[in-house]
Amino acid sequence: MFANFTRRTAIRITSYLTAAFVITIGAAMQNYVMAKQYELQLHNGYQQALQDLGTYVDNISVSLAKGMYAASPTQISSLSASLWRESGAAKSALSVLPVYEFGLDGTYKFLSQVGDYAMVLTKKVQSGQEITEEERANLESLYNFSKTLSENYSLLLADIASGAVNLADTGKKDSLGADTDGALAVSDGFKSMESGFEGYPTLIYDGPFSDHIMQREPLMLKGLPVISREDARAKAAAYAGCEASLLEDGADEDSKMPSYGFTGPSLDVGVSKAGGYITYLINSREIGEISLDAKQAMQRARDYMQHFGIQSMKDSYYEIANGICTINFAYMQEDTVCYTDLIKVGVALDNGQIVEFDARGYLTNHTARELGKPKISEEAARKAVSPSLKIEQTGLALIPTAGLHEVYCYEFLCTGKNGEKLLVYIGADTGVEEQILLLLITENGTLTM
Repeated sequence: MFANFTRRTAIRITSYLTAAFVITIGAAMQNYVMAKQYELQLHNGYQQALQDLGTYVDNISVSLAKGMYAASPTQISSLSASLWRESGAAKSALSVLPVYEFGLDGTYKFLSQVGDYAMVLTKKVQSGQEITEEERANLESLYNFSKTLSENYSLLLADIASGAVNLADTGKKDSLGADTDGALAVSDGFKSMESGFEGYPTLIYDGPFSDHIMQREPLMLKGLPVISREDARAKAAAYAGCEASLLEDGADEDSKMPSYGFTGPSLDVGVSKAGGYITYLINSREIGEISLDAKQAMQRARDYMQHFGIQSMKDSYYEIANGICTINFAYMQEDTVCYTDLIKVGVALDNGQIVEFDARGYLTNHTARELGKPKISEEAARKAVSPSLKIEQTGLALIPTAGLHEVYCYEFLCTGKNGEKLLVYIGADTGVEEQILLLLITENGTLTM
């Protein structure tokens, strides 16, 4: 009887172990299938973004070729509008890709400058001035780089199609820098492509992406001591909400804002070497089912900044895309909103986690200012606003000019004849109409144009 019991027990245990083994294998296979599906989705998304980017760059190249020979203000304006539109669309496609991880700084700079530079030339010819030989030479240089960029994108897409470059996998390399399946890592493919920007011209003009602005010394970091990499790693981990041991050394940034770079599971974090401020954070994890609205996301962003001692920030505009609510925060100096001191915070709408943080605008521009009292009254400033607009709200603001300057203004929130919302800025010391912005209000946010 004892032998029978032992035999039955052994059979039962064997059955349980077999079942457990089958379940474990099944779960592992399911996880493997799900991982492969996610990898395929990532691959397809990146590939589509690259194809779109290549198309827009091709269109930019054509417009630049025409722009080198355009003579009339009408033609120059038309081509500039096309360049502005195509470069904006290209940057939208670029935003799908992890710019920092792939090292696409050259591409981003080119796309920012080409549309911006074209619009500066448009304003010039519309004011009756002629384009100089130097400016036409700059257009030719931009055209040459656009051709190189287009050719390199075509080569990269061909490598991806052939399997020579693995687009979905950005991290699994062996000691030789190849992917674990034998394909070249996509970061190496982009590195090769970005090498085409060697010798890229320095463009100095009155625009927000001019090199003299992009190379500006960050005001907040002047004179601050350099911190160690390990101290920077600890700060990066605190902002990312993870253990410091999970962050590996990434590529350091050698620019006017020298920074340590760190990478981790779906993470890229930059920390300024001077002062140890977080410059940016990107968590590229997949966003789950949305459970938060924009108002809740804004509160999560405020709590996050306050936790790290970032005070006196006012939320201005936001946009919801791909399950992330990205909010622009500007610094408040007493009753004046300083739009130049900008921090962007991206909140995941599935659980409220901060997945994007960009403080570079704030670190570059923030300083204690002596604004003083406006030289003209609010009543006088109101008279400078078009009588076709109904003024809804009034405040004071510091706004950026196209160059390196700031203008102290009255900010008027207005409603137009057809119900459209606009912001009108009247110089607080001059009474001059400095800028008009159209507010685009949709269910996915409020943006300005």
